[in-house]
Amino acid sequence: MAYIVPNSDNVTAESIIDYCIERMPSFWIPSYIIFVQSLPKTPLGRTEKYKLRVNVLPPGTKDMHDYIKKSCIVRKDLKNRF
Repeated sequence: MAYIVPNSDNVTAESIIDYCIERMPSFWIPSYIIFVQSLPKTPLGRTEKYKLRVNVLPPGTKDMHDYIKKSCIVRKDLKNRF
């Protein structure tokens, strides 16, 4: 799973996965791409990963699995891309 803070409006999950396929081993390529407005940080500047898991869910979503089914790009056809 990858949490992405896009730097422009034309960034898509497909373009991120294509970028990863070109530069990373297959086991590092994220299964899910989730776009967020910002990453929660501690006072020391570290990313608070547990807050990402909790705060990314929009109102009306039951849990992370429900959110992933509705909103995320899932890599299903990576075998065909290599």
